[in-house]
Amino acid sequence: MTIDSEAGRPRAMLANVLHQQQRYAEAMVEHELAVARMPDYTTYGNRALTRYETGDLQGSIVDFLEALQRTEEAAHVASIGVDLAYPVLASGDLRRGFALYEERWCRVAKSQVWDLGIPEWTGLGEPGRQTGPDSSGPGLW
Repeated sequence: MTIDSEAGRPRAMLANVLHQQQRYAEAMVEHELAVARMPDYTTYGNRALTRYETGDLQGSIVDFLEALQRTEEAAHVASIGVDLAYPVLASGDLRRGFALYEERWCRVAKSQVWDLGIPEWTGLGEPGRQTGPDSSGPGLW
């Protein structure tokens, strides 16, 4: 069986294997070919991950944003948004990075525990109740 070396999918798969082996320079060559032949959200997203691993934070952000432009499926958008959070945070934009990182909750499978009828914890104490070392109850510090 022969594989069409001009096709995007085999190039993308090879790029991912090279990435897993931490052979990032070789992976980037294959990512470039994959993006040129098959410019979809997966090829841009995978190249973004390799760029992140090599410290190219701005290139990673650009590729993740391009990946977002190439899909409208909610699960893909949530996944890409979480992945985008990492280079954004690493570049120092904490407000935007943490906002993107919150998208991870869209990926959590809802189960029976979500239907207990208790309020979702937001990280804040109960209104009127003091938390901390001076309170009578357990605190965060």
